[in-house]
Amino acid sequence: MGLEPEPRPGIKSGSIEGSKSMPLSEIVNVEDNTFLDKEKLKDLFNSSKISSNKIVMSCGSSVSAASLALAYSLINDDYIPKIYIGSWTEFGKK
Repeated sequence: MGLEPEPRPGIKSGSIEGSKSMPLSEIVNVEDNTFLDKEKLKDLFNSSKISSNKIVMSCGSSVSAASLALAYSLINDDYIPKIYIGSWTEFGKK
């Protein structure tokens, strides 16, 4: 069950089991919307215990997931970006 109500009709609130949340706003500079420097990105991903090459990014519509995957690829040379295109919109259908 999600902590916040789902704003889209027909979609339940919740999360994918075992997933971790990292809002896109945490990985970009507010002033110019660029990614944080690599050390700050490493700190953020490490503090969220995200440190694998088997990560699949997801979000509500896949837009933020693509940015998160790109950011993670900047700090992990072995990571090939993977995005769950169906996103929560597909996974969370009632």
